[in-house]
Amino acid sequence: MLAVLKSICIALLFLIISGKCFALGIKYSLNFSEAQTHNINVSMRITDINESQLLLKIPVWIPGSYMLREFSKNIESVQAFAGKTNIEIVKTRKNTWQINTTNKKEILVTYSYYANELTVRTCHTDAEHAFINPSNICMYIDGHVDVPSTIEINPYSNWNKISTPLAQVGDNQWTRTATNYDEFADSPIEMGNHQTMMFNYNDAEHEIAIFGDVKCDEKKVVNDFKKIIKECENVFGELPYKRYVFFSQHFAGGGGGLEHKNSCSLQSGINTFDSISSYKGYLGLVAHEYFHCWNVKRLRPAPLGPFDYDNENYTQLLWIGEGFTAYYDDLLTYRAGFLTEEEYTKAFAGSISYVLHTPGNNVQSLAESSFDAWIKYYRPNENSQNATISYYTKGSVVAWMLDLEIIKNTKGKKCLDDLMRSMYNKYFKELDRAFTFEDFLQEVNLLVGKDMSPFFEKYVFAASATPDIEELKQGGIDLIVTLDSSLSFGSGIKTSGTQGYTKVTSVNRNSAAWQAGINSDDYITQINKVTVKNNFDSLYNAQPIGSEINFTLIRRNHLTSVFATKKCCLYTR
Repeated sequence: MLAVLKSICIALLFLIISGKCFALGIKYSLNFSEAQTHNINVSMRITDINESQLLLKIPVWIPGSYMLREFSKNIESVQAFAGKTNIEIVKTRKNTWQINTTNKKEILVTYSYYANELTVRTCHTDAEHAFINPSNICMYIDGHVDVPSTIEINPYSNWNKISTPLAQVGDNQWTRTATNYDEFADSPIEMGNHQTMMFNYNDAEHEIAIFGDVKCDEKKVVNDFKKIIKECENVFGELPYKRYVFFSQHFAGGGGGLEHKNSCSLQSGINTFDSISSYKGYLGLVAHEYFHCWNVKRLRPAPLGPFDYDNENYTQLLWIGEGFTAYYDDLLTYRAGFLTEEEYTKAFAGSISYVLHTPGNNVQSLAESSFDAWIKYYRPNENSQNATISYYTKGSVVAWMLDLEIIKNTKGKKCLDDLMRSMYNKYFKELDRAFTFEDFLQEVNLLVGKDMSPFFEKYVFAASATPDIEELKQGGIDLIVTLDSSLSFGSGIKTSGTQGYTKVTSVNRNSAAWQAGINSDDYITQINKVTVKNNFDSLYNAQPIGSEINFTLIRRNHLTSVFATKKCCLYTR
């Protein structure tokens, strides 16, 4: 008997030390009775409290979109109750509320959330539907992100569907559960009367949840999604989930995507399924966000998980997470048979052309582009092309060049697929940790059979490097001289038509326009005394290369005149 009591005491001591004995209970409730006003009533019931103080926080960003978005700006009327008694809750910083919980085992926190941003990163509700990213709207308890939670939905009057990767509780589709806050925050919810398509692939359940007034051939869409799933599975060797949801929203001006561990959010226009070209573009978006299921969400660069929801999560490795994924999205759609060889090579040549002709490539390295995503990539201005380079696009070019290096050095026995698969198996499946650049370099060196440090020093950690002619030829791309009037690179000017006038929106560094002193927000009224009225490209391109061109401008309501010498430029095709 003494031995039994001793065992019980040891077990209890272990539970107390490990924090298991007095685990908090969390139940969220989202009430959409006022959805037509974009308002959601939120409550958070916290039970089994064993602390004198709790700090409640709302994330300042959503993983996958590297900018502080300050979701707390949408929160109103925060209150706290112990039973029916209103208790003090104090806001201590932009996203943090403090509650004194001395002698309180259970409290209820309530607030209203204004949801009127229909993007993949935010929340939106009206009488038709709701799309919720829980990281935007649901608070977590500081120091307790590992606590499981239950989520109860009270839908708007006529809604009958809910789509989410969160597990259902019993027979009630409106009650869901999450094992911890990270899972909850990473699991969007679509509610309303949207279209759904269910299918199985390799013993895994899949759902396509379509919101928007669009019609599509369901059988074709499902079969095409299966082809993309198969190509991703071929790269990594397995499907790492039991259930996956594709959220697909369609409305005028819609665009963008965001990855999650067991789902992805996609936005596209209302004509997505009406033309071959728009549908192919959509499938490329599907391939990109779905590939993230492995690359970023499981095979993750440090420090992208576990997340710090309070601050920026800096990394120099987004060129792997996003750039490599951008390389694979077109490659996978090509392998799946959606793109012809000509379409694929033309699309990729466009990426190389961007790198060659973006002045910011001479200023910002890929590593810097990744690190500064928080302040630059998502906040572009008229000078961005002169100061930055996209870690998506240049990252995809570096992925292609690395693919060539692997193929060349292994005599065609290995390719980038083998690197991605070995990294996934080692750092997610075996070690379950984020990888560093040193880890990545080690795996590349093992695969290639030599030290690849000079390659990455040149193309990732230094600015200005671009593929040279020989590297392009190895990849089957020729460099030829062309002019492209749609981008007006010869002048260095990008324009937009505004009320019959031609407005300068940006000027490329060291271009003819830059050197002449043409500025963004100037209005071009004449070229060589000929009136410009929505015909800037044709007038400019009619001037001989090397000739001096007189630009008449309106700047801050007065006329001025500058002279620029027309230049030519290189393009890849």
